[in-house]
Amino acid sequence: MNVTATAVNNAANLAMCMVNMSTKLIADSGGEIQGVRDLKTVVRGRKYIAVVLKLLPPKLHNELKSQIDRIISPFGLINAPPHNQRAA
Repeated sequence: MNVTATAVNNAANLAMCMVNMSTKLIADSGGEIQGVRDLKTVVRGRKYIAVVLKLLPPKLHNELKSQIDRIISPFGLINAPPHNQRAA
């Protein structure tokens, strides 16, 4: 296997980009997300919500999106806040 300096440089730059992006997303979450695993869980939850909402009529989609996102996205958080803080 041949590894060139360019390939290593590109991989390192991509890794740093991913670290910077995840750090920014965690900081912008307002304390809801405590780490990278929580970030992955929230993003995955929002992806599943988007797929399910495509099955609903557009009127319901617009009315329920924010409520469903707020309730369902944090289900799998590793460092989840207490239930009463999530609903606020």
